Amino acid sequence: MTREIVVVGGGVMGCTTALRLAQAGCRVTLVDASPELGGLASSWTFSAPGSPTGSVTWDRFYHVILRTDSAWRHVLAELGLDDSAVWSGTRTGASTGGTVRSVSSPIDLLRFRPLSFISRVRVGVTVLVASRLRDGRALETRPLEPWLRKWSGRAAFERFWRPQLRAKLGATSADVSVAFIWATAQRLLRARGSGVGPEQFGYVPGGYSTIMKRFTAALERAGVCLRLSTSVVRIESSGDRGAPSGEAALRVVLSDGSALDADDVVLTVSARAAATALIGLSESERAALRRIRYQGVLCVSLLLRAPLSPYYLTYLMDDTILTGVVDMSALVEPSELDGHGLVYLPRYQAPDDPLFEASDEEIVDRFSAALGRAYPQFDRGDVVSAKVARAKEVFAVPTLGYSALVPSTRTSIPGVWLVNSAQIEQSTLNVDESVRVAERGVEEVLRG
Repeated sequence: MTREIVVVGGGVMGCTTALRLAQAGCRVTLVDASPELGGLASSWTFSAPGSPTGSVTWDRFYHVILRTDSAWRHVLAELGLDDSAVWSGTRTGASTGGTVRSVSSPIDLLRFRPLSFISRVRVGVTVLVASRLRDGRALETRPLEPWLRKWSGRAAFERFWRPQLRAKLGATSADVSVAFIWATAQRLLRARGSGVGPEQFGYVPGGYSTIMKRFTAALERAGVCLRLSTSVVRIESSGDRGAPSGEAALRVVLSDGSALDADDVVLTVSARAAATALIGLSESERAALRRIRYQGVLCVSLLLRAPLSPYYLTYLMDDTILTGVVDMSALVEPSELDGHGLVYLPRYQAPDDPLFEASDEEIVDRFSAALGRAYPQFDRGDVVSAKVARAKEVFAVPTLGYSALVPSTRTSIPGVWLVNSAQIEQSTLNVDESVRVAERGVEEVLRG
């Protein structure tokens, strides 16, 4: 019999899961609460009076492609988009005291005056050591902060590393292992090819708007039924995987009042969301899922009259509300943004941070003020349009011994499977890793 499978979640991971299951001959329904697919890889449109089209469409959150992102590039090739990718070298800056300096190369780092010469050398050695380590799992028992102090020294830790850890990990940084900096260094190394050249990032013309339109069309061609603008209320299980033909073991009740019968359900939501939604989980499994700690993100996107800086990424070394400054216009061709600048101002924070509940106006004001301190040439009058994106559970924090916390694909409810970003091990959260997790999960689902 053809297996009836419901996939919950329409991000890249859910879309990949649904596509691969349909290609394997399953009858698949993909459910997502949003009106369009994409999740963290969705796009939106800025009003841009005076531009040729009167608007600019680009990604809701910032994304790049690496040449070594083989799993994601294989999907892009299936969508007919890999050959259209545009590749560009980028530069990195660091801001302190209102001055931005390049830290794009080892030579730049050696010239970075805010650190003493010894501190500059020790930071460079720290990055080199992290990039040369081979076994990330073996590093999971070693706390990150003492390790950074050992290699970089106390002064460099306080001046250089602590602001980065606070900005990315918040209060969880004391519980994070060395595997975090190792995974970050490994991705940086892949971006630089040999490790000594400039960073090379890529994008598809039109950004994720183009990608997700193609992905949606591919899912429809594969026979996937899309149920958008509706969420899952509950999943009911008969507990009988050996039910007679035509009697599905699972029922997925949706917020629009309808229900879907299924042989299997694949959840691509966060581990903590799954722990809440799945009533029939064993208590030990529910507790294990809830032990996984997440960081969320608030991200302000500012469409500017002109590009702000030559740096794709700017680290912020002063006390600030921002994690960093990402200038997409330093990567993409000017025509992509109708000559405008597009700056992302992210802040990673715990899901229960009260700032998530602040108004868009307050967030834009506070983040713009912080941008002005990092880049004094920034003028609020140059802002054409501003938008605020919120996501409360973006990545699982790689706490000490994280591999022991990684949730299994197979849950304790027969026919219910979990495929999500908490299953990314020894790597950072990125689209390529999301595709890899999805494809591994599909293999396990198909084995039953």
